[in-house]
Formats: sequence, C-alpha cells, structure tokens
Amino acid sequence: MAKPFIKWVGGKTQLLPDLIRLMPASFNNYFEPFIGGGALYFAIEPKNAVINDFNPHLSELYKDVRDNVNDLIQELAVIQEHYLGSDNHETRRGFYLEYRSIYNNLGSSLYKSALFLFLNKTCFNGVYRENPRGEFNVPFGRNNLKSLFDEDLLRVASSALQDTEIASGSYEKPLGMAKAGDLIYLDPPYVPLTKTASFTKYTSGGFGREEQIKLRDLFVKLQNRGCQVMLSNSNADEVRDLYKNFKQHEVLANRAVNCKATGRGKITELIITSY
Repeated sequence: MAKPFIKWVGGKTQLLPDLIRLMPASFNNYFEPFIGGGALYFAIEPKNAVINDFNPHLSELYKDVRDNVNDLIQELAVIQEHYLGSDNHETRRGFYLEYRSIYNNLGSSLYKSALFLFLNKTCFNGVYRENPRGEFNVPFGRNNLKSLFDEDLLRVASSALQDTEIASGSYEKPLGMAKAGDLIYLDPPYVPLTKTASFTKYTSGGFGREEQIKLRDLFVKLQNRGCQVMLSNSNADEVRDLYKNFKQHEVLANRAVNCKATGRGKITELIITSY
C-alpha cells in the first residue's frame, strides 16, 4: 500500500481509521486541494483524482515522484552519499545549511525536489516553514540517520500517482471542476486553539480567519452543487460555529507541533461532513 513519503505538520496518518469510516459509501472523482503529506489519498488510492497544494515546491515534488522517480532517486543517492559520508554532527549541520541555501536559490527542478526531501528528512521535527521572503528557514535537526530516503516507498507512491492530476495554487481553482457525486476532502491549516498555538506558515502567506470563512462558504457551495465534502479542523469554538449547520464528528489526535514534550498528547479534533 502506498504511504506518505514526507513528514508534514498536521499529517493525517493517525486519523485514517476515522477518516475512512466517515467517508461516503461511494463517490465519483476525488479532490484533495490541501494535499500536504497525502495520507488519506495514498490510503484509498482513488482512480480519478485531483490533488493540489498552495506550496508550489510540494506540488513539483509530487509531479517528480509521479513522472521522474528514477532520476529523483539517483539525485537523492548522491546527496545521501555526501551527507552520510560523515557522522560528525557539526559537519552534517554544515552540509544541511549549505543544501538549504542552495534550495532557497533554485527554481523548480528535479534537484530542488530532491533537496526538498532531504531537508524534510533532516530539518528540525520534519517541519516545513517559510519566512516572509518565501525562504525555507527551519533549523537543522539532531538525528542519527542511516538513510535519507526509502526507494521502495517512492516507487510505490509513483505508481499510485500515475493517473492523478497535480495542481498548484489556490485550493479553489481545482474545485471548480468538482461535480455532483464527487468527494472532496479539505484539510486546511487549522484554527489555533490558543493565540500561541498557531502554525499556519507552511508558505509565506498564511491562513487566517478570513480564509477560514471563505473556505466555509465554498464548503456550502460544493454541497449545493451535489458534492460530498469532508473537512478536518481543530475542535475550536470558531470552527464549531462556522460549520454549525453540518455534521460534526469529534476524533482523538496527537498534538505534534510543540517543542516541549509536556505540551504534547491526545486532543480532540473535528471531522465535518456535508452528507
């Protein structure tokens, strides 16, 4: 079975049993416009799918896994040999900073996709974050890796992606193609539970209250169009109010974005469905 090949904040692997349980019995096309790590997409491997992410580098990575997996693996092998050639922490940190700088100065390319995977594997806590200039700025992580990538995992993911359309940009654009009977899974940046808990800087933009309201309005339009819509978000009063006219299902998840172990643990999240 295909699985996510990157670590992504807010990844849904742990919620797969609940998401699959709450899916409709049948659907036509599948849309996931906030693809992230793609846990649900890979778990169900839909035949006719459109995936999208606002982060253009992530979308390009998905395209390279789909279309150029052999060349991507070769690039990763060269990076791995260089990086793992030393087991000294400071030497590896130096390699990391060098590759991060190269990544931030490259346009879209296969090499940039390979560096994306490298940085995801070696940065602090697998976080993807950009500064206001659109530069990846996550510090080096403390780890003792023996391998930087899983060749078999990439090949299985490539096979799963073959008949999938991959887009980049606003989540709204690909949903313009959604029709009655289609399934849409929305996994936007979550509404923060506290003022200090927000983590929405996957890109230099962000996703605030106005964006959450705009997404809710689109949720309503899609339902009226006959689409089947499922959405994940935090169990915040704002979310409950925004989606008060829809079914709200509480599920348990692990809180992962916290630098202190005492700040992690089981919390409730919401899965909202239009059906």
